[in-house]
Amino acid sequence: MRFNRVIFMDHGRALTQGAPRDLMARLNGRVLELAAVQQMAAREIAAEDPDVEDVHTFGEYVHLRVRSAEGPLARIPQRLAAAGITLYHLHVVVPTLEDVFINLLETESVTNGN
Repeated sequence: MRFNRVIFMDHGRALTQGAPRDLMARLNGRVLELAAVQQMAAREIAAEDPDVEDVHTFGEYVHLRVRSAEGPLARIPQRLAAAGITLYHLHVVVPTLEDVFINLLETESVTNGN
């Protein structure tokens, strides 16, 4: 990383701050990357999994924030195959700062009752 401290802000208010590696570590093991032929259909199926908390498109991939990776890693490929969707890969990835920011925004939204 090129910087040693980051502050995430929303509407002029600091949400959190810290070293990028420390902030990303909050989501270690909880972000999966999915690549499939029919990305939008795969995204919808993945979003239905009970352990998937959130789904976001990152270019040609989909990032899934999960409670635990084990269940979705077993269930989602089966559900995609049953729907006739070719899966290229589904695996745990290192969280990005964008993953952290999205998680913070959603956590704040729930905390504030939005």
